[in-house]
Amino acid sequence: EGQTASVRLVVMDPESGEAGQETYTAENAEDIAVDETLKQGNEQMYSALVGAPVGSDFAYYVPGNEEAGTATQFIVFTLTGARDIPTRAWSTDVEPVEGQPTVTLDDDGKPTITVPEGEAPTELIAQELKKGDGKVVEADDTVTVQYHGVKWSDGSVFDSSWERGAPTSFGLNQVISAWTDGLAGKTVGSQVLIVAPPATAYGSAEGNELQNETLVFVVDILEAK
Repeated sequence: EGQTASVRLVVMDPESGEAGQETYTAENAEDIAVDETLKQGNEQMYSALVGAPVGSDFAYYVPGNEEAGTATQFIVFTLTGARDIPTRAWSTDVEPVEGQPTVTLDDDGKPTITVPEGEAPTELIAQELKKGDGKVVEADDTVTVQYHGVKWSDGSVFDSSWERGAPTSFGLNQVISAWTDGLAGKTVGSQVLIVAPPATAYGSAEGNELQNETLVFVVDILEAK
């Protein structure tokens, strides 16, 4: 739990025996964050990986669902490695920009964001607070991050992986545009301040608690793949 597992896998049609997706012969193994996101999205794989020794082989059968349009699959995978995921950004501090929200860090790295007085900016801000030395993040990567988010209007916290106690993973093409545009081009290990005007966040979405809000995030980029 909490590590990144490296796996090789093959997905087969159990009726024909034909292989579909396959990474045993690929240059790199597939990395999977063994976290709450995996548990919710693929509980079978999560349960198999937690507590398994590196080198273990697994096989499981996934019945198809005609209504959902999913095919029956037989999946075999090998756990080839496991490594710890950092819990906070690292590397070089960057001088903060005057007039932007200020950020202070607890001893464990949890940020506190103080929003300045005055009107919220109307353009997206994505300012590095720490410059990491890892790979450059692509707009379609899956990232593992720690983040803390507050409303510009009153400084209240509305979402925080720090407060949930664990990093989280998601595809950058599945989130608000402020995250996609704000993190793409940054490097793993960086800490990024994002100020997201409504047009780059939840806009005028009726019924959303963040409707028309300017949002402020501090994001620690821990992994990208």
